Amino acid sequence: MQLPYTPASLALWLDPSERYVSKDNNNKVLSVVNRVNGVPIIQTTAATQPTWSATSFNGSKLKMFINGIAVDSSNASNSISINNLPIRIGRRAGAGNFNCWFNGKIDDIGIWNRALTQQEITSLYQGCTGSVTASITPQGNTTFCAGNSVVLNATSGSGYTYQWSLNGNVINGATLSTISATQQGNYMVNIVAGGCTYPSNSINVNVNALPNVSINGLPNFINYFASPVQVIALPNGGISSGLGYSNGVFTPSIAGLGFKKIQYQYTDNNGCAGSASLSTIVYDTLCANPLGFIKSASNKIDLFPNPVQETITIKGNVPPHSSLEIFDTNGNLVFQELLSSENEQISIRQLKRALYHYRIINAGKILKSASIIKE
Repeated sequence: MQLPYTPASLALWLDPSERYVSKDNNNKVLSVVNRVNGVPIIQTTAATQPTWSATSFNGSKLKMFINGIAVDSSNASNSISINNLPIRIGRRAGAGNFNCWFNGKIDDIGIWNRALTQQEITSLYQGCTGSVTASITPQGNTTFCAGNSVVLNATSGSGYTYQWSLNGNVINGATLSTISATQQGNYMVNIVAGGCTYPSNSINVNVNALPNVSINGLPNFINYFASPVQVIALPNGGISSGLGYSNGVFTPSIAGLGFKKIQYQYTDNNGCAGSASLSTIVYDTLCANPLGFIKSASNKIDLFPNPVQETITIKGNVPPHSSLEIFDTNGNLVFQELLSSENEQISIRQLKRALYHYRIINAGKILKSASIIKE
């Protein structure tokens, strides 16, 4: 048939009494609109039971729907030709001797002077007489950095139920009128009201990846008197902070003794930020006595390993009622434990990674003092 409009839509019910809607040699169903200036409409598989068919043309693309579902499309940039030929429904156009008549029933024919939307076609197929405009309204920018989100609100109404999908796949558990979108892709929602399903428009969410930020160059431990060390922070153009760090160089004598940390943060052109950090322990010498403890050399006592990760061993001539005291570089007592044997293992797992000073005392006398590094 010829439609006298551009754009246009046509829909109807087909109830074939034989295998094919028309006598197509390729065993295909021919759409109710045959051609748009020589461009054939899409064909689909044969119908063997009552089928609702719709065709929509928006001036550039022909779409065919079977039972409310888009089955195919075809580009057609020309207008539908208008002539004086009669409109024929149930017959393939151009068939010789008019011998390709539809052998079955046709009902509920509708013609529109515009292209119907997917939502309208779904409602027509379901026989819905209500009018629910299913739409999505984003509550913020739909382009954001990874780790953030945007809230999408669907049309609300009494008795409505919802099912959200992402890129055509159902999102399990997403059955409220709102959803917090964290992943990239096309979001849409089906609203069910009065037994009819109304698909919404789709909203594209774009998630920008965070920049890959790194900082390298410092050893785990560095001597206070060591030369300045070059530190590499990437990508260039970020902001850095940390004692003893300036213009890409770490100077231990400026940073001072103890645990030191350099922080680097970079923000890309999308406004997405990433960060990285690097740390080291600045020490002078492991046998130093920086807190001014007076050490007694009357007893041979060893404390090892040094550096230590979790457990230290104290071995030697340790008198009864002796104790171990550990201080930070500011002189604050951070650990204390009574020693009960001459070969004892003590866990210092709870201490942070840093430089400490320790002493073993008995009856007010310092038996041993030195520095120790906790890894």
